[in-house]
Amino acid sequence: MTISQREAHRLRKRVAELERLIDEQHRDWSRDWPGGTHILTVTAPGAIALAAVVARI
Repeated sequence: MTISQREAHRLRKRVAELERLIDEQHRDWSRDWPGGTHILTVTAPGAIALAAVVARI
């Protein structure tokens, strides 16, 4: 399989864009979870927990 130089350039740009996005997500995660330490677990009453599950679906 061969691709054109234009397509290769477009794909390299897309990969670089996705790598930047992953780096940003890692920085955000590191800021929210310093050292990867779990800080707090919040438990919600049944109705709130059910609403959260339904909202995610």
